[in-house]
Amino acid sequence: MEVLASLTVGIGGGLPLGGDDISDEDAEDLASATATAATELAAVLATVQQLDTVAAQAVTSGLSSLFGLMAASDGSPSSASAGEQISAAVEQMARAATAAALATATVPSSGIAVPVVLSSDNLNMTINVRSPSALAAEPISCDSGTGVAAAVAVPADLIGSIPGLDPSVPVAAVLRTSRVNLHGGLGDGGNVGNVTSSAGPTVSFKISQGGAE
Repeated sequence: MEVLASLTVGIGGGLPLGGDDISDEDAEDLASATATAATELAAVLATVQQLDTVAAQAVTSGLSSLFGLMAASDGSPSSASAGEQISAAVEQMARAATAAALATATVPSSGIAVPVVLSSDNLNMTINVRSPSALAAEPISCDSGTGVAAAVAVPADLIGSIPGLDPSVPVAAVLRTSRVNLHGGLGDGGNVGNVTSSAGPTVSFKISQGGAE
C-alpha cells in the first residue's frame, strides 16, 4: 500500500502539464508519460485485493489527474494508449474498492447500505451495496461533474434474469462517470465497451456479486 500511495501522490506532480497551446511534440511526450504512469498504477492495483475508502479516494484523485493529462494530449499518437491504460487502472481500482465494500458494508433491514462515494474533478464513482431484493428499490446515483447527477433505475425484473445470482448474498452496483472520454477527449461522444458518452460525461454501470459481474 505504501507503493500505491507513493505512486498516486506522484502522478499529480511528476508529469508535464498540458495546455491549449501545447505543441504536437509536447503532446506526444505528455501522452507517453501519462500512459507509462497509468500502466504502473494499473500494475500495482492488480496486486491489491481490497482497497478501503480512504485509499480508493486517493487513487481516484490520482486517476483524475491522469484523465486531465490525457485530455490535454488528445490527438497525439500515444493518446489512445494512454486512454487504454487509464481505463485499465480505473477498472482495477473499481474492482478492489468494490471487493472492500462488499466485505465491510453493513446492509440494514432496508437492504440498502450507505454507498461508498469517490469524487474528483474528472472521475466520480459510487459503490452501492444492496441486498438483491432492494436493488431496484431506489435509483442509483453518482455526481456527473455537470451539476446534474447521473442516475440509474434498475428494472424490478432484472435480478431474476441474472444467471447464477444468489438472492441471499449482497450485490454491488457501481456507477461511474467521467468528464473525459478516454477514447476522444472531453465529452465528444462515442461508445466503447460498457462506457458510453454523449454531449455530457461518459457513464459506466456494473452489478457484481462475489467477484462476478
